[in-house]
Amino acid sequence: MGVKQESLFEWFYGGMGVPEIVPREKVTNSDFKDWKSAAFTVAELGECLPHELDNRLLKTGKCFDGSWLVYYDAILGIPNPNWVEARRIYDQEAQTEADTRAKMLIYLVENKLVTL
Repeated sequence: MGVKQESLFEWFYGGMGVPEIVPREKVTNSDFKDWKSAAFTVAELGECLPHELDNRLLKTGKCFDGSWLVYYDAILGIPNPNWVEARRIYDQEAQTEADTRAKMLIYLVENKLVTL
């Protein structure tokens, strides 16, 4: 998808094939030769997402059911000639904040709303 695979952690598939997240510095250790890909933290994913898009600000919150919601919300008072009727756009929801932010990043990249 074009996202740089630079993160503090990596996914590693150990002896039983069970995925686990290990610190990146351990990847250089010979025991961790078979790592697969970056495992981004919530903060790292937040840095990948634009804070403003289509005159809307990035918002993140926890729902009543415990899931997480990430979306872009209208900036009040700023006219937008391409205004969409809804104040909130590009809603993404998942059970963890990291998964929700990852879904948003994937959505934005796949729909060519951002380039990385």
